[in-house]
Amino acid sequence: MKIPNYIVAALKSAIFYKFFSYRRPVVLSMGITGRCNLKCTYCYSAHDNHNGHDVNLKTIISRINQFYSLGTRVLMLQGGEPLIHPNLADIVSYTKKKKMYCSITTNGIGIDKH
Repeated sequence: MKIPNYIVAALKSAIFYKFFSYRRPVVLSMGITGRCNLKCTYCYSAHDNHNGHDVNLKTIISRINQFYSLGTRVLMLQGGEPLIHPNLADIVSYTKKKKMYCSITTNGIGIDKH
């Protein structure tokens, strides 16, 4: 059984920290949009929807590369609502090409579309 790349990277980071006190960012949590397709009264995004915007693809790819070079192998996409970002498929594809683990925090509206 082959151990996934992101698990190996996390284990390496733990070992480096334990024995050398060297810290690496294992997980990158990235807000890719301030927009949301709901207006829940309890959520900060209800206010942010008035000024919400998407982070452009070039910036997202640049950040992924920067953190990858530091040892990050897990990317958590957040928002607003990440499923409404126009380049979501490109972001996930790029992340998977780098053999990183990718998760999306979503309200689930529009999941059948993806």
